[in-house]
Amino acid sequence: MTKTTDAAGYYEFTDLTNAAYSLSAPAAANGYGLSTAATLSATVTAPAVVTNLNFGYVPGGLSGYAYID
Repeated sequence: MTKTTDAAGYYEFTDLTNAAYSLSAPAAANGYGLSTAATLSATVTAPAVVTNLNFGYVPGGLSGYAYID
């Protein structure tokens, strides 16, 4: 199952069965690099709500040359 965040960065999965789930995020998005773990885990036990599974992205980059002397 794939979800896309809204303009504020929120996402939600509904109607999940009791199970362990893994969430993952791409390594880069819109020129930003992932600054948190690429995979987060959650165990859902109805009727629990799991919150604060957040991914972080930061601007930046590297450029230049690598030499083997």
